[in-house]
Order: sequence, then C-alpha cells, then structure tokens
Amino acid sequence: MDEITRVVEADIEREGRAPQPWAEGRTGVSNAISYGACEVAHRVGAAAIVSATFSGATARAVARNLPAQPIVAISPNPRVVGQLALCWGVSPQLGTTRGSFEEVVHEASDLVLANGFGERGQVVLITAGLQTNQSGKTNLIKAHMPE
Repeated sequence: MDEITRVVEADIEREGRAPQPWAEGRTGVSNAISYGACEVAHRVGAAAIVSATFSGATARAVARNLPAQPIVAISPNPRVVGQLALCWGVSPQLGTTRGSFEEVVHEASDLVLANGFGERGQVVLITAGLQTNQSGKTNLIKAHMPE
C-alpha cells in the first residue's frame, strides 16, 4: 500500500490538485456543497477548507475532490476524528462547541489560526449545516476571514 500511495501522490503533484469535474452519479446537497467548496477555494486561493461535520461524510466528500488546500474537519465525535485521520488531506480536530452557526465559525477560525492552517485576513471556506449535530445536513459554504 505504501508503494501505491507514493505513486498516486506523485501523480497528484504532477497533475495538480484542482477540483475534479463533477462526477456523474454524485447527487445530494452535501456532495454539491463539497464540490463547490473545492471549486471556490481554488478560484479565490483560500488558505484552507474547514468542514464542520458530525459523521465525517462531508469531510470525506471534500477530500474526494483533491483540493490543494488543507481540509480541516471539526467533529464533536472522537470516533469520527479518529476515522478521518486516515482520510487523504484531512486534518481532523475534536470540536468542543456545537451550537449556533456563529459558534461553529468562531471555533473554525480559532482552530485554523492555532494549528497554522491559515493566517488572519486569509480566506477560509467553511462547510457546515445550519442544523448542527445532525448527519447529512451540510447545506452551506461560507467564505470567512479570521480576525
């Protein structure tokens, strides 16, 4: 597996990591949001893509698009954080705040800055759902500049 990973990673580096074309058969709002986040991140030169995720599905969907930006997955579920540690390009973080969307954005900003994924004033894209703590509810992308 190590050899396969090295060959694939080298290919990705040569070909670039621009978001992949929308794949036939992908459906659903969460997949569209994940693809859109990668496309927007590429076009605006975002520092990172933050995925606030309860189940990990959105972070994995973002990773499938191979963005050049690091993917920071925030989950309140330690099991999901452990699972996402094995996912390409994802830096999982255990979240502590799960309330309003404003709290999610604040936590995302803090984690991005504290872990060196971006700097103040850089654009960070956040994928989340307005109904937090529920799987399958990712329904928005926010372009945010941590202060």
